[in-house]
Amino acid sequence: QRHEMIKNMIDSPAIIVGSSLVGLSAILFALESPELVESMILLAPLVGLYDQSLCSPQDYQKILTTFVPKSIDCKIIASPSDEVIPIDAIYDFIKRSGKADHIELIEVEDDHSLNNSLNVLLAEINKLI
Repeated sequence: QRHEMIKNMIDSPAIIVGSSLVGLSAILFALESPELVESMILLAPLVGLYDQSLCSPQDYQKILTTFVPKSIDCKIIASPSDEVIPIDAIYDFIKRSGKADHIELIEVEDDHSLNNSLNVLLAEINKLI
């Protein structure tokens, strides 16, 4: 339902930015409608969890099958110190995306909120606009 609403708002390929669960939503949208996504910036995207009980086993398996379509450039900002999303889950997500020359991982020293890394986010957005 959310994806249909976004589709109705976008009339040309857009830059999608999403953090954590919204990062996962951005990934799912890109998989469903890659023609509407120019590029993505994902902040600690939900592509794995330390506490897998936060979602159903079926939903968790779906998360573990996500990837970035090859037609979409993607920057991921994530932290090895993230207490929610393991950095290894980010590495696995990039591997699932195939030859990852369309993906750039920017590792920062921060927690899951990435509040101390907003300057990195703004710099990456400015490069795209």
